[in-house]
Amino acid sequence: MIRQQDFFDQDEWQTAQFALMWVFRGIAGADGKIDKNEQDALTKVVSSYNKFDNAFLKEILKSLEQNPGIIFRNSINDSRDYKTGLQEVANLLDEKISFGDAILFKKVLISIGVYVANASGDKTQTNNISEEEIQTLSKLAKYLNINMSELKNPPSIQEILVNFG
Repeated sequence: MIRQQDFFDQDEWQTAQFALMWVFRGIAGADGKIDKNEQDALTKVVSSYNKFDNAFLKEILKSLEQNPGIIFRNSINDSRDYKTGLQEVANLLDEKISFGDAILFKKVLISIGVYVANASGDKTQTNNISEEEIQTLSKLAKYLNINMSELKNPPSIQEILVNFG
């Protein structure tokens, strides 16, 4: 069986893994603190790998499930900030995997940001996403080099979010 990881060298694969952690840190840390609800949301995202049909997406999420804490700590110790890291991820995906798979992974990363942003905040509001988180989500899309028309094509962010619930 061909593993998606075999198309990447070790550093490239780690960069792809870090993408999820950079999104998480960018969103969860937008308000200056990462809370338990946001951490729980990350755990749900990682364990949702079997709900996706895409081989790359399934493999990258499953690879995070084995030890998300170590991967998270390694992403913190990485010299790249989330802006630089996500720009590198976007270039790496565009170079190493199909256009469709790259767009899907970028959309899932944005969806993860939305999911984590909604995980905490004012529960009396219909939308728990703070202004800082909205600005960060917008920046994430820019860094990932994904445009509005690509975001609007199926699957939608809403359709992706269903997999995390």
